[in-house]
Amino acid sequence: MMAERTDEHLSMFEENKEAVYFSSKEELLEKCKYYLVHDSERKSIALAGRKRCITSGYSNEGMIRSAFKLIYNKKG
Repeated sequence: MMAERTDEHLSMFEENKEAVYFSSKEELLEKCKYYLVHDSERKSIALAGRKRCITSGYSNEGMIRSAFKLIYNKKG
């Protein structure tokens, strides 16, 4: 995953291990060029990010499960 550097993103994914972040258009372009050349590093980060999504419940399925738990717990 490549995304804008925000506190929320940083709290969810470890930078340069599970995701790549940028703070400007220039940094985005620089990182795009870098990862197009460094294929194995890009794939490693992508796999680690996917694993984090699945194990932390960040997938669509995980988010829906969390939402249902909140709804049903509030109904008592």
